[in-house]
Amino acid sequence: MAKLDPATATRPPAAVAPQPKKVAQILPAAADLFLEHGFDVVTMDMVAARSGVSKATLYVYFKSKEELFSAIVEDEARRLIDGVSAEIDDLGEIDVVLRKMAKKFLVLLTDDRTVALYRAVVGSVPRFPDVGRIVHEAGPLRMTATIAAFLATANDDGRLHVSDPTLAARQFLSLARCDFDVEALLSRPRHSDVELDQAVEAAVEVFLAAYGRA
Repeated sequence: MAKLDPATATRPPAAVAPQPKKVAQILPAAADLFLEHGFDVVTMDMVAARSGVSKATLYVYFKSKEELFSAIVEDEARRLIDGVSAEIDDLGEIDVVLRKMAKKFLVLLTDDRTVALYRAVVGSVPRFPDVGRIVHEAGPLRMTATIAAFLATANDDGRLHVSDPTLAARQFLSLARCDFDVEALLSRPRHSDVELDQAVEAAVEVFLAAYGRA
């Protein structure tokens, strides 16, 4: 498992530069194709036709189908992280902020599109190990760094007592996901919003019992 650099573990991820217009046009179209047909069936010709760009233009930005697929899963991972980051309020009540982050994380993690792409990633990793590395760095590691930065701030201003923000971030994410992501991957019936809220409340309660200030 890749490890976070101690020197940067509690820094928020750097801002991502806006995508070129053509890339923003290609990625969602290609993602839909991979979700509909699977990695093996999709061709670059299909992607060019669906996205409305020439094949030459497509190859300007992506040299291979593997590179395009990696960009898609990285883009989806960024969507998940940005959704959680939007709930961070460095001045808000700690339980409220944690609750909002946990709920957003759980909802996005069990979203049909997220689940489908995760399945596609897992299926492609034996043949394309770099895809797994890219997803891990773009998703779990970046998400952990985002949460760790917030927890470090909360520790510094006295709202939490967190000696290891990175470890605490991993624990928080594990509590938040419960086992709902695994159930989604196995096509179990979707949980109700009430059940998600109950899981979030329990996760925040346990986390604050461990790290909350007396």
